[in-house]
Amino acid sequence: MSIMTEEGFHDLIRGRHSRVVQAEKSAEMAILEYLKQHYEIEQTLAQGKFIADYNPQVTYPAGVYIRHDGNIYKTLLIINGVKRPTSLVYWREITAEDVDLKYDFDNVKPYSQMETYQKGDIVAYASVHWLCEHPNGINFEDIRLPGQNAWVEAEVVDFHPVMDYPLWQVVKYKGDFYTLMSLEGLDKTVDPYNSDNWGLLGEYKEDYIYELSDHEYVVFDGKVYFPVTNPNGDLPKEHKNLIEDDPRNPNIIRHTLRIALYELHKLISPTNVSTVRINDYNESIQWLRDASHFKLDPQIPRKLDKEDNQPTTSFQVATFAAPMDPWQNQWII
Repeated sequence: MSIMTEEGFHDLIRGRHSRVVQAEKSAEMAILEYLKQHYEIEQTLAQGKFIADYNPQVTYPAGVYIRHDGNIYKTLLIINGVKRPTSLVYWREITAEDVDLKYDFDNVKPYSQMETYQKGDIVAYASVHWLCEHPNGINFEDIRLPGQNAWVEAEVVDFHPVMDYPLWQVVKYKGDFYTLMSLEGLDKTVDPYNSDNWGLLGEYKEDYIYELSDHEYVVFDGKVYFPVTNPNGDLPKEHKNLIEDDPRNPNIIRHTLRIALYELHKLISPTNVSTVRINDYNESIQWLRDASHFKLDPQIPRKLDKEDNQPTTSFQVATFAAPMDPWQNQWII
C-alpha cells in the first residue's frame, strides 16, 4: 500500500491471491540472485519473515518484533499470553524412570511457541526435557507451555432439591452449571434456574480478565475450572509494553515491492504493464546490479571469507598482473 492504493491493488488481483505469492517469490529470487554471493541477504530477508502477527496465546519476551493492528512493533517488556483451561496433560516431564525412551539427550531442540508438536516429540524447556502427550502448538491454535497450567478442574455435583450445599458449590442442572453465590434467604426447594441465590456459569473467553479466586469459575469443553495462577494475558499497548519499530532493511523493502508489483502485473496482464511499473522495475534491477558490483552501499552486512575472515571481494575489482602487450594477451583473438 506504500506504492499503490488499496483499491488499485484489489482491482488488479481480483481475488487471485496466489498470484501475489508468485510475484513475491519472483522478487525474492531476483534479489538473492544478485546479492547472495557477497552479502548476508538471507539473514536480511529473514528479519521480515520472522515477524509474526500478534497472538494472544503467545508470551513474548522483551526485544522481539510483532505485527499488531497493521503495524510492526518492538516489545519493551514481557507480554504474557493467555492460558486456557484444560484437563489434559499435554507435556510430561522425562525422568530417570523413562529408561525405555530412546533419544539423543544432547541434541534436544528447545521448546518454541511458534512450532507445532505431535505426540512423542521431545523438547527442552526450563532446563528440563519434556515428552509431548497430546498434539498442540501454533497451527492447532492451542499453545501449551510445558509444565504450566493456570487452571484446576472444580468439583461438580448434580443438583438435588432440599440438599444442603456450601457457598460456591458448583452443581449441574439440566445440562448447565451453577454455583451457589449467596445463602441469604435460600429456598432449598427452588432449582438453580429459578433461584436468585444460584449463578449460571459462563463459557471461557480469552479476552475476559479473570480474578485469581477459587470461585472464579468458567466452563470449558463441558467442564468447570477455576484459576490457581494468573491466567490473563497482557494487552499490547504502545509506549507501555511495545513501541512502533521496523527492523527490516528499507532498501530491500522498497526494491522488493517494486519488483514484486511489476511481476504481479506481468502475471495478470502482461500486455498492459504501465510505464511507471516498468521504470520502477528497471531502477530496482539497476540498483541490484550496482550493489552486487560494490558501486553503492546497500546497508547489508557483507559475507566474510572463510580463510581470512575478511569481506569477500568481487572478481571485478581484483587486480591481476599481466603484460600490457596485446600480442601477449591470450584472451585476444
